[in-house]
Amino acid sequence: MAPERFRDARGVDLGADPYSFGVVLYQMFTSELLFTGGSISVFERKHAKSEPPSLIPFLSKRCPREAEPVDRFVRRCVAKDPEDGFRTSPVSGWS
Repeated sequence: MAPERFRDARGVDLGADPYSFGVVLYQMFTSELLFTGGSISVFERKHAKSEPPSLIPFLSKRCPREAEPVDRFVRRCVAKDPEDGFRTSPVSGWS
């Protein structure tokens, strides 16, 4: 769930979709959850304030040239502030 969904689910726009996409990508590459928590408040706090772990350790052996750009892409998808993430489709914003 994008951090802004925890705060105001009714005011969320399509900018929350790239966050969810980034969470799914992280889990695909690592087979781990981006964040875990023993309660909804811990889970919300981690999504709102904790920096995501890097994907580079998971990708560097399999695809060393792509590890850093993929890590940057996923980190931008899961940016805490919607203005720092993708506001439209992440693929159209790839650069």
